[in-house]
Amino acid sequence: MFAFAPILGFLLILYSVTCATFRAGPGGDWREPFLRSSVIWGVLVVLVTETLSLFNLLTAHCVAAFWTFVLLTGLAGAVISLRRRPAGAIPGIAKLSAGELALLLGCGAIVFLVGLTAFVSVPNNCDSMFYHLPRVMHWIQNRSVANYPTNTLSQLIINPWAEFAVLQFQVLSGMDRFANLVQWFSMVGSLIGVSAIAAVLGLDRKGQLLSAFIAATIPIGILEGSTTQVDYVVTFWLVCFVYFLLRCARSFERNLAGGVGRLGFSSSALPAGAALGLCLLTKATGYVYAFPFLVWFCAGTLRKKPADAFRCLLLVLGIAAVLNLGYYLRNMDLSRNALSPLPDLSAYRSKTSDPAVFVTNVILNMATDLVLPFAGSLRFWDKVAVALYQARGIGPDDFLAFPGTQFHVPCFPLNEDFAGNFLHFLLLAATAAGCLFSARLRRDTALRDYFLTLLGGIVLFNLSVAWTVHVSRYHLPIYVLCAPLASAVVLRSLPGLVPTAVGLALFAGSLGPLLYNQNRSLLGRENIFIVPPLEQYFLSRYVLYPSYLGAAKAAEAAGCAQIGLSFKDQTWEYPLWVVLQRSGRTVLLRHINVHNASSRYARDGFDPCAVIDDLNGNAA
Repeated sequence: MFAFAPILGFLLILYSVTCATFRAGPGGDWREPFLRSSVIWGVLVVLVTETLSLFNLLTAHCVAAFWTFVLLTGLAGAVISLRRRPAGAIPGIAKLSAGELALLLGCGAIVFLVGLTAFVSVPNNCDSMFYHLPRVMHWIQNRSVANYPTNTLSQLIINPWAEFAVLQFQVLSGMDRFANLVQWFSMVGSLIGVSAIAAVLGLDRKGQLLSAFIAATIPIGILEGSTTQVDYVVTFWLVCFVYFLLRCARSFERNLAGGVGRLGFSSSALPAGAALGLCLLTKATGYVYAFPFLVWFCAGTLRKKPADAFRCLLLVLGIAAVLNLGYYLRNMDLSRNALSPLPDLSAYRSKTSDPAVFVTNVILNMATDLVLPFAGSLRFWDKVAVALYQARGIGPDDFLAFPGTQFHVPCFPLNEDFAGNFLHFLLLAATAAGCLFSARLRRDTALRDYFLTLLGGIVLFNLSVAWTVHVSRYHLPIYVLCAPLASAVVLRSLPGLVPTAVGLALFAGSLGPLLYNQNRSLLGRENIFIVPPLEQYFLSRYVLYPSYLGAAKAAEAAGCAQIGLSFKDQTWEYPLWVVLQRSGRTVLLRHINVHNASSRYARDGFDPCAVIDDLNGNAA
């Protein structure tokens, strides 16, 4: 029952904020209360997790007590809002045209199928097995998110907000049924948020719906929306940040014209700062994509009214820093570096500022999305990489994240780690051409500034992030944020039935990721309705299934309650928790033989009666 408390708390917050928004004046937009409520809920997740961790009280009872308090407070606010809400304050659903209805139904179908996949399937993404979910299990076991000894340092140093959210449901329900839904909700929120951004940029209702539809059909987004990865989560918080920063800039302009007071842009600066903080707390790519928008805001406001603009900027950055304070302090304690504490993360940074490396990085990032699922396409891009090495006089180690590796785009079009976005890349290229060469679009200053800001984000990404085989995941925020621009180009520049053809092509391109997800297929011989849940954890590495079951049975037969994990880095850890705990026994699992910076967090008194070695999966 308490597993639904965070969801009910969000719904009550949403109702109260919606009523307050429409009570403040006519012409309100229901999407803004949704985004505000999401940010409030995200902040509450940080508050409960960090606060309870300080006292080692991150338990089911304490988390349930917190969300019960939120429920009671939200219920009181909802009752007050219901009494004060004027009749007809919240508008009904407007009548849609046939084209608008088709776009809405298309989005609804995609969201429903991704949500069905997320709820029915178990978490089985590779990164989720290595660190996303194991860290949640260690936090629950330790009753705190404090650092602990681990052979997989990613469990400590990777930005933790998405796992904070998963923890709320996992500690209350005792299972991972809700784990995939965090990304799914973020997908839904991103579609709502990007349509709201389209409205701020001046697009009509059809343009707003098309923006959401373009974002909904992104293949890598569809595949990730049913996982416990974090790229859609960081995208959602980035969308919230961009929306409220745009609103803040608009309020600032009205303030200059005498239309509103300081409270006008402060009311947008507060959620903008909170959204930025949640974005940075979710994934490091948030720093790259958020920075150009901060530069845009400063360029447009500081020279006009510097004192107010500086206060607003300080408020945004201050709130963001406070939300990340716990994470920064844990990193400082681990390695004296708050942002990139260990080489595990620094590998992803670009090695040099050489223009040749930048150009190569741009081309290889393009190749990741342009590769087609046949051998000729793969060989072509491999030859392009070799030609770039020779022409520029550089080697793979100059721009690849991990030394000693070679550039190779894998042909896994329906895998959430590697899938490209072929049609959306072509649409993005057409959008860039339209923004550059269409006089009508260039005259629209809002769209022009938005385009230049996104272009700055793309340049900064290619300057700062080294290429990896799963880099297409990092492109998701750009594709989602570009959707309003693409919508404007499609509707304003393309003639006749061409926009309809674009929509049909995008929807057709989404069917493969929707129905034949490599690890969570809705159709086919090994779909999620046929394969037993326990086996689904091992779909990517089924060879491990027998050894993990054997290790669990051996430990259970011995009656062992304290098990040491003698693992190497990047070990398939989470399924081991599942198989060891499925009998209902309380089992204490801790990493042993740790030889990295986290070894000093080892606790006295842990005497394992069994050790599981990741090399063979056997209990000794």
